[in-house]
Amino acid sequence: MTRYLIARLLGMIPMLIGISLLSFMIMQLAPGSPVEQAGAFMNAEASEQMGQTFRELYGLDRPLLEQYGDWLSRLVRLDFGLSMSLDRRPVLDKIVEALPLTVALNALSLLLVLALSIPIGVFSAARQQSIADRILTVIVFVGFSTPSFWLALLLMMLFGIQLGWLPVSWAGMPRLGEVSTWVWFQEAVRHSVLPVFCYSFGGLAVFSRYMRASMRDVLGTEFMTAARARGWSEWQAIWRHAFPNALLPLITLLGLSLPGLIGGSVILEQVFAIPGMGRLFWEAVMSRDYTLVMGVLTIGAVLTLIGNLLADIGYAVADPRIRHQQESTS
Repeated sequence: MTRYLIARLLGMIPMLIGISLLSFMIMQLAPGSPVEQAGAFMNAEASEQMGQTFRELYGLDRPLLEQYGDWLSRLVRLDFGLSMSLDRRPVLDKIVEALPLTVALNALSLLLVLALSIPIGVFSAARQQSIADRILTVIVFVGFSTPSFWLALLLMMLFGIQLGWLPVSWAGMPRLGEVSTWVWFQEAVRHSVLPVFCYSFGGLAVFSRYMRASMRDVLGTEFMTAARARGWSEWQAIWRHAFPNALLPLITLLGLSLPGLIGGSVILEQVFAIPGMGRLFWEAVMSRDYTLVMGVLTIGAVLTLIGNLLADIGYAVADPRIRHQQESTS
């Protein structure tokens, strides 16, 4: 197993280089440039002088492969460079500032999704074609087909504007030093209710459907028939035998959810004015901040690869047959 993990980690290096190179080249093909964004409000002469200085400062006047090589050499030292915005702050500092809020909101939504989707999926599979199963199916498909931004706007109008129960924007969130810790915590909870619900609504449908389909396949296997023949009750057989064997698709989804856990949601963070990673990425793209865009994309690529690795490890933990196969191949 150790050799298998080392081989997978080493295999991530060329894959990460390929992903970053492809992202770098695609970003260069996008219309506009940071030079045009920086000189948009200047006269023609000042804009041309500033543009030449800007290109020399960030090395944009060099060939693309040379620019990529310079960026990659700094990345090895965990130096993401300076932002091309007017503040010229380190990219890593901006990411570190936006990361905690995105992680907190997405982690809460993921926990809520798991707490609800697993029982829903198991119950629907155990009571197939019943009235309760059909009602749950309609509800989860409505959740799957509902656009998150549209749902967010409806909830903002109802609970924020008409009823006045919850804030509609994170812009009014007080800082920790401005108020007491208890008041700050209360405000954080109030500001988090609508975003967490919108994050969770669509994911609940996906996770519960995967859980239902996987559990339904397991319930018809021979070992479940043998468990019932030994005198086990239906729910004992489900939770002790069927449930562990139905976890593999859920493990895959959890591994694929890791990049979103850090990357955030661009649309919802814009709607709720949340200063997280999604909004940071959107602002970087709109301003053609190449270094910041590459920093966020690189972190997303690393998390995607790590998520796939964690999913494989989860497979091995949940299914001994996969663990033995990995040990034999390594």
